[in-house]
Amino acid sequence: MNFILFVNAFFIFFKAIKSYSLGFFFAGSFFVLTLLVDSLSLLLHTGQRYLTSFSAPMLFLVSSYNIILDYKNLLVQTRLAHARSITDNLTGAFNRGILNDLVPEPTDTFVYIDLNDFKKINDTYGHEIGDEILKLLVSKIRSHIRFNDIVVRMGGDEFMIILKDCSQEKAVEIIERIANEFNNSHPLKPVLSYGVKIFTGSLMETIRQADSLMYQMKYRLKEKDLL
Repeated sequence: MNFILFVNAFFIFFKAIKSYSLGFFFAGSFFVLTLLVDSLSLLLHTGQRYLTSFSAPMLFLVSSYNIILDYKNLLVQTRLAHARSITDNLTGAFNRGILNDLVPEPTDTFVYIDLNDFKKINDTYGHEIGDEILKLLVSKIRSHIRFNDIVVRMGGDEFMIILKDCSQEKAVEIIERIANEFNNSHPLKPVLSYGVKIFTGSLMETIRQADSLMYQMKYRLKEKDLL
């Protein structure tokens, strides 16, 4: 029993040193000191022992706290890992992984966005300028939406905004302001095509319809440029 307590004491002591918790450090240190005092008592035959009185409850408290602390750290690390897995590294928007976690409401409106002639921008001015424009777009989007709205990079130069509890008409106003400000915020005058669709009851069907509306706008803009 003493050997087990001795091993636990060293484990808890080193765990307490690495811990940022002051309470855990003092509790662990107290348990170790108790064990050391009793060890000296046994060696010197003084008859004074504290281990029997305090070690069992202290070991229980420290071990329980250690389990709770490890669980909290694991929970934080798991949440951070999940957040990283659904975040686009370049723009800071969500990536498509967030779609697995979405539970849209009937009052949510989806805006599907495409950056026109983005390949031409990359080929002509380089990917650094292209990346700069993508980050600028997400920045402009975030400046016009609320904290609970969602921005998703669907891939390449395609993005989706999910406006919570927002009518389709209001969503059109928002994306028009974003598109105008974005166009005037860069020397290359980047242009957006977009499709706006209120939630239909099916996430994938809503995205498909918004995407289709976006391509219709892109086609109209190309026809206009040819005239």
